Amino acid sequence: MKKALALLLFVFCFCFALNFNEQINDEAHIFSQNERDELLNLVQNFEQNSTTQIAIVTLNSLESRSIEELSLEIARGYKLGQKKDNNGVLLVVAPNEKKVRIEVGYGLEGVLTDAISSEIINSVMIPEFKNGKMSEGVKDGVLAIIKAVSYTHLRAHETGR
Repeated sequence: MKKALALLLFVFCFCFALNFNEQINDEAHIFSQNERDELLNLVQNFEQNSTTQIAIVTLNSLESRSIEELSLEIARGYKLGQKKDNNGVLLVVAPNEKKVRIEVGYGLEGVLTDAISSEIINSVMIPEFKNGKMSEGVKDGVLAIIKAVSYTHLRAHETGR
C-alpha cells in the first residue's frame, strides 16, 4: 500500500511539473530559444495542416522508472490529438539515461508503427545524439515523424480511404 501511495504521489508531482499546455517541455535544456521556437513552429504548422498533434518532452531523469511507463503517463496528461481521432504523437528524450521513446495515439498506430518509430529513433535520432547534436537529433526525428504521418495520410487520400 505504501509503495502504491508513493508511486501515485511521484506521478502526481512529476506530471505536475510539466506544463501540458506547452507542446515542448525541455526539462533537460537541450534546446536554445531559437531551436525551441523553430521546433514549436514546425509542430504547430503540422497540426494546422493535418490535425495531428506532436509534443516533445526532454527529461533530466527517468527517476529509476522505465521510459515506456513515464511516456504513457505523460501522454495521458497531454491528451494529445483530436479526441475522436486520437491522433497525437509524443516524443520523449531522456539524454542522461540515453533513452528515447515515441508514444503514438491509437488513431496513428497503423501509420506510425513500432517498427517505423524504432527506425526513426535508431537511424535518424541516435546518430545525431552520438555526435553530440541533441537538438538536431530531435528536430530530425520530428521531421521523420511528420514525413511518415504525412505520407500515409497522402496515400489514404489518394486511394479514397
